Amino acid sequence: MTDPIVPAATKLAAKRGFVRTTAQAYAATLGGGITATAVLAIVNGEVDILTTAITLGVALVSPLLAGAASYASILSSGIPGDYQSATLAKHSVLTPVEQATDVNHAVEVVTNA
Repeated sequence: MTDPIVPAATKLAAKRGFVRTTAQAYAATLGGGITATAVLAIVNGEVDILTTAITLGVALVSPLLAGAASYASILSSGIPGDYQSATLAKHSVLTPVEQATDVNHAVEVVTNA
């Protein structure tokens, strides 16, 4: 059996980075909320619809792009220190066979959840 180009643990960390970064970016983007004044201005035609639509589109797409950037960064650079838990520290003292079993089991549990 050949080794994968990107280890399963790195792929899992990249997925986690995508979800975490995207969620944080949406929370920051949408956290301000839409005020009643802004809605009334749009309804009353006081704000250009095209400008509003473009702004809304950017607000909805940019968090996904931030998540994709996080995913690509983790795939290219490896698992960041912030994502390495005490479990990974424990993992480093295991034998190579135990390490492979431990990582494969952890990845299987998370991906099948």
